[in-house]
This record gives sequence, structure tokens and C-alpha cells, in this order.
Amino acid sequence: MDWATRKIFSTFGSSWRLNRLIGMKREAIGDNEESMVVYENMLEKDPNNRAALKRQVTVLRTSGKLSEATAHLCWYLKIYLSDVDAWCELADLYISAGSYPQAIYCYNEALLYEKSNWALYLRLGDVYYTLSDENSMLTARHYYSKSLTLNSKHNVRAMYGLLMSSQALESGSRAQELKNKNLKNWVQEALKTVYKDKCPSKLSLLPLQ
Repeated sequence: MDWATRKIFSTFGSSWRLNRLIGMKREAIGDNEESMVVYENMLEKDPNNRAALKRQVTVLRTSGKLSEATAHLCWYLKIYLSDVDAWCELADLYISAGSYPQAIYCYNEALLYEKSNWALYLRLGDVYYTLSDENSMLTARHYYSKSLTLNSKHNVRAMYGLLMSSQALESGSRAQELKNKNLKNWVQEALKTVYKDKCPSKLSLLPLQ
């Protein structure tokens, strides 16, 4: 224990919070093996300690053991099904592995608990945009639009997503779709407004058609 840890221990005694702090300090100095030992000891006392379980996922991920981190997080979510942050982290792990359908499933599970979370719709839009086929692009456009419906003031990323997906759909079977044209025109004007207000010198860089 260092001075700060000893001070906490002498004042409050041993607790799972102190042990988590010790484990996180080990992580910070790169001692992942020792941090895992700390978390395993915590779980021996309390097998359902959420903090220890989630820190183990972090250690596995930073150690490059992505498949183990994914399996561990899947097991965790069988116990704590409503943990939205965990669903999002699992989605991120699947995206890292190129497993986009599984990532979509994770974000949809998260939406069951936070239906008004604009960031989840944005992330779903990004995944569908990555798939790039026409149906996926159409779905991406839908999710970007939904994200902007919930947050139109501070959501430039969704604006770009809506613009790029609308432009991509112009070359497909929906080239003449009025809805697509209207969405594209709306988001172009929205982006112009943002750039004129925040960074007018960059206005000419907008990918407008």
C-alpha cells in the first residue's frame, strides 16, 4: 500500500471500494496480472460484485484478450441484463471484431432500457452505415434521423451521418425518393447553420452536393 491507500485503510478499514482502488492502481502502472488477482479476491468474498466483474473486463481488454473480454462481458450481462453501459461496451468489442450483427443486437438491447438515448441511435446509425448496402444505408438514415429528433443542437456527427447516408442513397433505387431529398436538404442547411455560427472559416469544407 502507498501512503494514500494506507491513510484510507486506517480511516475507513478494508472495503470493496478500497480493494477496487488498489486494483485500479495496479492497472494504471501496467500490472494487469496483479490487478486481476485483486479482483478475483474481491469476487471470492462477493461473487456478484459488479465493480470487480467490470474491472476484469477492462483488464482483459487492455491486455489484448478481446475474445476473453467478450465472453466475460456476455456472462456478466446474463446477471445484470439492464446495464446499458455494459451492452454498449460489448457492442464496441463486437465492432472491433467486425461482428456487426452482434453489435446491432447489443445496441437494441440497450435501447430497451433507454429509449430516449440519442447516442444509442447514433451508434446504431454508424454500424448500419458501415455495412454500406442499400438496405443498411436506409436503416442508417432512419437512426441518424431519430438521433437528431432527440438531439438536434449538439449532434453534428448525426448530421454528417444523415447527410452521407442520404447522398449514398441517391445512387441507388431510391434516387428519386422525395423523403431522401428533403432529409438531405434539411441536414445541409442545419450543417451550414452550425458552421456559420461556430467556425465560418470551415464552411467551404462541408461535403455539400
